[in-house]
Amino acid sequence: MASRDAAERHGLMLLLVAAGVVLFWPLPYIGAIHPPNELTRVYQTRAIVDDGVLYVDGQIRRFGPLFDLAYAGGHHYPNKAPGVSLLGVPVYAAYRALVGREPSLKETVLVLEKVLLGVPTLLLLGLLWRSCRRAVPSPWARFAALVAYTFGSTALPYALLLYGHQLAAALLFSGFVAYRRGVEGDAAGFIALGGLSQGVALLVEYTVAPAVLLTALYAVLSGRPGLRRAAARAGAGLAGALIPVGALLLYHQAAFGSPFATGYDFVESPALRAIHKQGWLGVHLPRIGWLAQSLFSGRGLLTLMPWVGVALVGGLCWVLRGRVRGALGASPSAPVGSARPSGSWVELAVAGLYVLFAASWDPGVWGWVAGPRHLVP
Repeated sequence: MASRDAAERHGLMLLLVAAGVVLFWPLPYIGAIHPPNELTRVYQTRAIVDDGVLYVDGQIRRFGPLFDLAYAGGHHYPNKAPGVSLLGVPVYAAYRALVGREPSLKETVLVLEKVLLGVPTLLLLGLLWRSCRRAVPSPWARFAALVAYTFGSTALPYALLLYGHQLAAALLFSGFVAYRRGVEGDAAGFIALGGLSQGVALLVEYTVAPAVLLTALYAVLSGRPGLRRAAARAGAGLAGALIPVGALLLYHQAAFGSPFATGYDFVESPALRAIHKQGWLGVHLPRIGWLAQSLFSGRGLLTLMPWVGVALVGGLCWVLRGRVRGALGASPSAPVGSARPSGSWVELAVAGLYVLFAASWDPGVWGWVAGPRHLVP
C-alpha cells in the first residue's frame, strides 16, 4: 500500500511538472501572422478594460482588422462566444495594474494563454488522474495514458493557443465530476457547482451545448430515485448555471439586440457568412466522407493521434472481457469491485456525439486548425 501511495504521488507530480514546463514555457509570438481566432477575443478583453465597451472598433483601429468579426448596430464584435473575452478581463486588468502600464498586444496574448489555458489544463490533469483511478488502478499505466493525452493529442496545441476549446473541455469535465459527486452523495451543492462549471463552458464555446445537456440529463436522472429528488437536482443545477447562462444572454442582448442572437448571425465576412448560412450555423447532418476526413485526413484525429485507435481496441477488449462494470462503473473512492454507477455512459455518449459532430462540418472550411478542434472537449 505504501509503495502504491508513493507511486500515486510521484506519478501525478511528474505529470504535472512535465505538463507545466510545456504549458508555461515562454513560446514565441509571431505578430505578423495576426491570428484572428485568438485576437478577436483579445481585442474584446482589452476593449472592456481600456475603452469600457464591448465592441472592438477602437482595437481594430489600433492593431489592425481581423477576419473573425461580427458587425451589428454600427459596431464590430467577435463572432465567437464571449467567455474567453470576459474571463480574460480580470486577468488583463490585474496584469495591467501589476506592470503599471498598458501591456502590448503580445503580452496580453501570452498572459491570457497562460492563465486561461495553462492553469485550467493542469487542474484538468489532476481531475483526470483521480477520476481514472478506478478504471486504471496502476499509477504508471494511468501516467502513460495521461502523457499520451497531454503531449500526444490536440489538447496540447489548444492549451497553447487562445481558442476556447481546451478551456471548455476543462470546464465540462470539472462540471461532470461535480455532478457525479453530487449524484453519488446526494449533495445539492456539488450539483450546483456542476451547473456553474457547465454554464461557464457554454459561455466559452457554443458548441459544447450538446455535452452540457447530456451531463445535465445524467445529473437529473441518476442518483436516488423519486420525482422530488430529481426535481431538486434539476433545481440545483439550474441555480448553478443561472449566472453564466444569464451573462451569456445579457451579452447577446447588449451586442446583437436579442438574447438568442449570436455573433454568427452577424458575421461580417461574406465568405464566413455563406458558410454559416448553410445548414444550422454551418452544421449539417453527418456525412461519411466528412467523417473519414475528420479521422484519416492529414489533419484527422487518427492521423495525428494514432494511439487513440489502439486505445479503442484495448477498450473494446476490456469490455468484452466483462471488466467494464466493476471498473468504469464505480466511483473513484469506492472499494475495488464496486459496481456503483458513475455516469460512464455520459462520457461514452459525449465522445460518440462529437465524432458525429466533427463529421457534420465540411473539413474544407475548418480554417486554421491543429486537427479536428471540435473534438477537443
